[in-house]
Amino acid sequence: IDSQMARDAIQGLMDAIPPPPFSAKRKAARASFHSAVMGASGEGEAVGFVAGNYCIALRVTGQELRQRVAEAQRDACEQDSSQADCAHPPERLHVTLCIVRLERADDVDTVFQVLEDACQASQRSGERVQFQGIGAFDDNFIYSPVVGAERDSIIGLQQAVMDGLDVNQIPVADQEHARNFVPHMTLMRAKHGQQLNLIPWENSQQTDWGLSSCSRVELFAPPERTPVSAVDGYYHILCSNPWNSNIGDGTLQIAAFDFDGTLFTP
Repeated sequence: IDSQMARDAIQGLMDAIPPPPFSAKRKAARASFHSAVMGASGEGEAVGFVAGNYCIALRVTGQELRQRVAEAQRDACEQDSSQADCAHPPERLHVTLCIVRLERADDVDTVFQVLEDACQASQRSGERVQFQGIGAFDDNFIYSPVVGAERDSIIGLQQAVMDGLDVNQIPVADQEHARNFVPHMTLMRAKHGQQLNLIPWENSQQTDWGLSSCSRVELFAPPERTPVSAVDGYYHILCSNPWNSNIGDGTLQIAAFDFDGTLFTP
């Protein structure tokens, strides 16, 4: 028997077996999360959870891509020093899918389930995401759009996430962004009411920033609410789900805040 045919047959049998609704790892993750953010009785208001807006996004991890972005940001800020605090830290690059408003700690668990379902429903067309060129939103954001086949895959993923949030009555805070979704990573963001200077970026119109796996869909808190991670400089993650062509129930993870505000992963 041809080895590839044998592997295909085995994979077909595995695909035909539905994953259990809740794996042991997922149960442990949920229990750890609730023990961290809820009171000892499990009732009443959350201890470590703060109601507000949270971001659902794909993390951009390509090291060469990050280096190119850092170099371009440095060059732009050398041309206009007033833009220095507008550069988006390369270690926090991501593709925002939507911003959600969460009122209770239980909402995090609901989002966890939404991301799981969306990742299972949305298949990728490739292994890595390509970013090329630049664009701008009203002189407030300079970004690089996703190009190539994965652009449609990300749009499909975002729609699946939006559908799941709607079914579960989790409000989306940025309706305009969600309705006019453009897959991208932000390079510069205006602050303190200022406008961005686009002139230093004119030579980046055709820049190929590179590739990133963007293999995880994550829910994170904004840095103004919780400090960024001291380990890698990224945002504090509340829940994370793998997005690839072979998604398994056993790889689900959840992260939460301990009572002192530090991050732990069960």
